[in-house]
Amino acid sequence: KFAQSMADPNLHEGATLRVRIKDGRIIWVNGMATPFDYGGRQAALISLIEVTAAKEAEDRLRESEARYRLLAENATDVIWISRLDMRLTYVSPSVTRLLGFTVEETIARTISEAFTPDSLAAAMHAQSLRPCPGRGRGKGVASWPSRADVRGNGRARRWLPVRRSPPPCR
Repeated sequence: KFAQSMADPNLHEGATLRVRIKDGRIIWVNGMATPFDYGGRQAALISLIEVTAAKEAEDRLRESEARYRLLAENATDVIWISRLDMRLTYVSPSVTRLLGFTVEETIARTISEAFTPDSLAAAMHAQSLRPCPGRGRGKGVASWPSRADVRGNGRARRWLPVRRSPPPCR
């Protein structure tokens, strides 16, 4: 890409490259070349920005996500992630064994379809309180019910233990 950006005056994307510097270390740089005419001769303005820290952080994040996914995908417990409006954005495959719904079916369900009315009321109350005391509505952290009555496939009900991890305070 870097060579292409030098050869094509209309191409303004760069490339991320590994570069060995004078002291022997290897660093990552984003490089871009912008061709231009310099006194009738073809020239290029080359810019390099070191991105080693960002590249290493991306690598660590990718490795961490892979470890988390390995745990979540193989856990026997159901692990889910929801938005603040309680719509699921992720649910582990163990939901199929436990409730009889596929991952896709579970994500498509609303919380009112999943929880019985009493469990839904307790969960909604806990969700309405803010996890950070002194910020927004509520007085502080509210515990979710320790068990929830959840509708499985075929409307069979199951009592499931629940543990909630609120988002971090900012």
